[in-house]
Amino acid sequence: MGCLGVGFLSPRESLLYKNKIILHDDEEEILSKSSLEKILPDQPNRRFLGLPLSPYVYLYHWGKQGFSTQKTTRKIQELEEKLHQIDTTQLSRKNLFSQKKIKWSEKWLKLRIRRIQNNLEKGNLLIRLGEKISIYHPEQEENGKNTLREYLSLEGFFYPKIITDNRKKGKLVEINYHVYPRKAYYIDSIIYKTTEPEIQNLLKSYAEKSMLKPGKRYAHALILKERERLHNMMRNKGYFLWKRKYIRFIADTTSLGKGRILCQISLEAQNKAAYKIYNQGPVHYHLMGEKKEKISKQQGHDVFHFKGHNHKLLQKKSVLKTNQPYHLDSHLISYRRLNQLGVFQFIEFQEDTLAHEVLTQVHLYPKKRYGLTPEFGFSVNQAYPSPFVKLTLGGRNVFKTWETIQISSSFRLGGLDSPAATVNPYSLYEYQLVTSLLYPDLLLPNWSTPFPQENIQYPQTRLSLSGQNANRQEYLRRSITSSLSYSGEYGKHYSFVFSPTELTFTRAEITPLFEEVLRSYGSGLLQSFQPSFINTTSLQVYWDKNYLSYDKQQGTYFKIFIKTGGNAGFLYRPLLNQLGLAHFSFTKWDGEYRGYVYTHSKGYLVWRLRLGIAFPYQARAPLPYEEYFFIGGSYSVRAWPPRRLGPGRFSTGFPQRTEQPGEILSESNLEYRHFLGYDLHMAIFLDRGNIWHIHERISRPGGAFSLRGWFYESALGGGTGIRYDLGNILLRLDLAAQIYDPSYNNTTQLSTGTWVIQELIQQNPFNTQRLRLNVGIGYPF
Repeated sequence: MGCLGVGFLSPRESLLYKNKIILHDDEEEILSKSSLEKILPDQPNRRFLGLPLSPYVYLYHWGKQGFSTQKTTRKIQELEEKLHQIDTTQLSRKNLFSQKKIKWSEKWLKLRIRRIQNNLEKGNLLIRLGEKISIYHPEQEENGKNTLREYLSLEGFFYPKIITDNRKKGKLVEINYHVYPRKAYYIDSIIYKTTEPEIQNLLKSYAEKSMLKPGKRYAHALILKERERLHNMMRNKGYFLWKRKYIRFIADTTSLGKGRILCQISLEAQNKAAYKIYNQGPVHYHLMGEKKEKISKQQGHDVFHFKGHNHKLLQKKSVLKTNQPYHLDSHLISYRRLNQLGVFQFIEFQEDTLAHEVLTQVHLYPKKRYGLTPEFGFSVNQAYPSPFVKLTLGGRNVFKTWETIQISSSFRLGGLDSPAATVNPYSLYEYQLVTSLLYPDLLLPNWSTPFPQENIQYPQTRLSLSGQNANRQEYLRRSITSSLSYSGEYGKHYSFVFSPTELTFTRAEITPLFEEVLRSYGSGLLQSFQPSFINTTSLQVYWDKNYLSYDKQQGTYFKIFIKTGGNAGFLYRPLLNQLGLAHFSFTKWDGEYRGYVYTHSKGYLVWRLRLGIAFPYQARAPLPYEEYFFIGGSYSVRAWPPRRLGPGRFSTGFPQRTEQPGEILSESNLEYRHFLGYDLHMAIFLDRGNIWHIHERISRPGGAFSLRGWFYESALGGGTGIRYDLGNILLRLDLAAQIYDPSYNNTTQLSTGTWVIQELIQQNPFNTQRLRLNVGIGYPF
């Protein structure tokens, strides 16, 4: 009890320990207990991980003890006096160093004064981080009941019954709210009223899009959405002066009987000008901060008050149609597309009326032309979280075509196991320098006219040149890459990245030990580390329906990646042979499907299916090492070490100590996630998968794929995990156990796999390598 801050209470005070909602009448499917608890006006203090520990209360009181209003006020006065005592006449001196020193002193004093004034208003840092102790008052129960009644009425429960009681244990008080929602009211019929025949016709033609449907439960949120829909409908049809207040709703709960509502919607304006239809007039573009021209340049119906920039691109981004009825959504789309250029700090649309036209002034405020951006963080790959440092120099609109130039250098400590050992989880040291030119549109040839570019959001053409140095214990690889790519979003759910050409020149140095490992793989895999030249074309397509938002009952995500290498190789292959450069001709397909569905308010089921195949055009030829599939690790089959599982039934022994590449991948994951409270989540999961070779290899028996043995050659693992959500980052700890191992038991006889879960049952579970602890950042999928 002492850890809750009870010692800060006076003898007659009690601590509000908990608010508890008890729902009756079986309305749990409609109402959420957790959402009802959150809206209560008086909340108990936050507790750390659900334990009886309130550190925020202690922070607040520690900060309060060391805070004095009088001392803070006195400090502000002292600093203000110092500011006034600065001899500003010295600024006129020719000594440039003295001038800068005085200016910096002024800035530093003003900054300190602002910080201390902020402390005077909001308290010191500990006070702002902490919270006051939640003291129980009898009137809290009545306030809570009123709040619940108001909320329930907005959700269609107009006559709820709420009873409270409290349980007191020492200084702790728990308030129980017994909520009887009673019968919910449903919409029976809807009546629209208006005096204008044109508006009445509009309502009829757009009736199918109404948010209010007969048979739906009444909810105030639906009323707000319907008002917004009707307002946008009017503005999109040219009624520029129409306002939301002209749309009124009346919910009649008495005319049709208990549980039924008659909705009356009135569209009437006292201002007769609101019924006039306005046309879109000329659009004037102003680039703020640029020298204005005496003679403006007119392009079509648009007027540009600046020169030396790409006017056609701005005009292409706009969808405003002159001499057509005013359309609100066109203004919103034009604003969004102009903002997507990424070169404006903010954009301002000013609209005015003249006669029956809407005149639009677009003020564009550009960002700084040059900027330096440092980044620190973690990237996620197939194995461990990888810390990185990145420094980017960006130039915007340098050539006045609204382009962006980026020069970035980065260092990454790669979270990969050493290819031939398991002792060092961070065996990759990567340095990279990338120069990119990004143009905010799709630069396509004339034959691209049938391509529906007007429906693509965030279009971008990227031309890049990069150099990379990857240093691992077994090899040192240097590469230079140039690429051209197009990206964008199509509609609400689709996005794509298309790279018609990517040229890569690579040189590598490998250790004798790793050379022996590569020879043991067979099929000339050693050739993957010879000096090489690769020309590839790739396409990535994403389909995302609510998967990343988690704000609906279910969501899905699908990704397909297609890559081909050695395109038109007959043109340059003789030259490569003369230069002693290896070349690769291959294709790679990788598809992934994810989905989730909520089982109840605090839990949901998530799954992933992934299939991939990569094969060379020449039989038994090798692939570039990076194009092979690997499986196992914190973001894959978690019961196996990173990149160590497979291929098929083949095994180098237990545990496997070398990376296992394959040309075929099959993986599936099933995970149940549950919210425990206080930013803490738990999960139970099953992972299944493996990789295979396309052809049987003498050096790796049992590693070839066969449709008949595919099911029995897939490894199975499972376990449980804890996740702590910090808002912008999620820390994950998963404990996974091997359940079924498809590898053969000895070097002389193949088997159909072993249920190795027996080892965990019969032996000490913490004294076996069949159990693996995974640390990760973010969800595994």
